[in-house]
Amino acid sequence: MENLSNNIVRTADVIGKKIIGINQEALGKVEELVLDKQNGMVRYAVLARGGFMGIGSEFYAIPWAALEYCIDNNAFKINISKDDIEKAPGFNKESWPDFADESWDKSNNDFYNHLIVPKSPMSKEQKDFISEGGNSQPLNKDIQS
Repeated sequence: MENLSNNIVRTADVIGKKIIGINQEALGKVEELVLDKQNGMVRYAVLARGGFMGIGSEFYAIPWAALEYCIDNNAFKINISKDDIEKAPGFNKESWPDFADESWDKSNNDFYNHLIVPKSPMSKEQKDFISEGGNSQPLNKDIQS
C-alpha cells in the first residue's frame, strides 16, 4: 500500500488487496468498498472469492470494523477461517444486497458478531458512528463506553 500516512490510504490501494483469515489462509480479495454517503465512513469491504476474473465469484460484505491491516502479509486480516467464510451470508455479482435494508444489515452483522474475536477497543469515531445508527449492532459487543 502506498503510504500516504500511517492511517490514510487511497481506495485504489485497498481494492484488490488480499484478505486473509486465521493462520494466514487466503480468503479472497477486496472487490469493492461500500461507503455511508451521509458520514463518509466505510461500512463494508466486499470480499470476492472463487471464480475467474470476477466470473462465478461469490461475494461477502465484511464489516469494515472487522478487518485490520497486517503489514507483514500486505493484506487485510479477519479473525475467521475459510470454513467460517463459506457459511457467511453471500451474494453474486448480479444480485447485490440492499445495504441500507436494516434487516439485511442486522443479519449480516449478527453473523460476524458471533465469529469475530474483539481485536481492540473501538475508537471514539467508531462508537459515535454506531450510536448514530451507522450499524445495527456493534461488532465488539463487550466494549463499554
